[in-house]
Amino acid sequence: MDLWYSINVGWPVNTKEDEVSPMYLEEEKTLYFSSNGHTGMGGLDIFEAFGELEELYRPENLGFPINSSRDDHFFVLNRNLNKGFLSSDRADCPDCDGGNCLELYQVDYGPPQFTLSGHVYTKLNKKPIPNALVTIKDVNEYYEPSFIITDKDGYYFTPLRREMVYYLKAQKVKFFADAKDVSTKGLERSTDFVRDFYLPRIPIGEIEIKGIEYDYDKWDLRPVSKITLDSLVIFLGINDNITIELSSHTDNRGQDEYNEKLSQKRAQSVVDYLIENGIPLDRLTPVGYGEKKPVIKDAETEEEHQRNRRTAFEVLRQDYVELKK
Repeated sequence: MDLWYSINVGWPVNTKEDEVSPMYLEEEKTLYFSSNGHTGMGGLDIFEAFGELEELYRPENLGFPINSSRDDHFFVLNRNLNKGFLSSDRADCPDCDGGNCLELYQVDYGPPQFTLSGHVYTKLNKKPIPNALVTIKDVNEYYEPSFIITDKDGYYFTPLRREMVYYLKAQKVKFFADAKDVSTKGLERSTDFVRDFYLPRIPIGEIEIKGIEYDYDKWDLRPVSKITLDSLVIFLGINDNITIELSSHTDNRGQDEYNEKLSQKRAQSVVDYLIENGIPLDRLTPVGYGEKKPVIKDAETEEEHQRNRRTAFEVLRQDYVELKK
């Protein structure tokens, strides 16, 4: 007689939690199963893993609307692979916790479905940020932007349209914004995108801009300085709600009045470059402090003088809105 035996499928399919109700399609080389050990929507979720049984790829969550926040399992497909069935306790009932509320659901495979979810955290200590604003913007502007407020755990969720490219931004008062992107263009399978955001807290006081250099007694920007300022242009584009003071500082060598005029011209040259690259004038205030605000008072060494010669910015407002022309 034949001897049957079992072999553990192993990682990456199995986890330390539960994996149940497997179904393997030989021709499609696809394993379907339910698990509460992989990242999911809650309870048991249905996953698919491609490959030979001896070498399966990392499972993918089938996502909403197949999965729910409850237990979803015993997934099967018909011969044409265009219709499926599953058991789930997603419907409200008086005895769901007793396991007596499983119902059958039919799945009709139509156009792919896409969702976006994630969390907004503080960048420093990775704590969730509730009531943060997440903006989802169609880069081609066919549709109006949508806005989501994160819950108490910093979580957000939204469906996405097909064949779209999105610009995503998370922001909160007293924090700098963070931006991501996501695209559903050309995708033929339903996909649940995850994008987490990490927001740095806006500091009190100035933020030095490293890499701004000038020739002696000049205020023209060097090429290397423009590369640095290109990053600032991107930063101000993401944080389009802030206005800043752009300051320039000299060391304490030379006459006070001369240093102040030179630093004002240098601050103005930075502002002019930002304006040339699309940042509105009314968001920028150039100030030349000369030697009035040294980082190191009574500097003596060249290194100390260099630290005092700097360009910096400070956030003035966080409620700027550009007036449409």
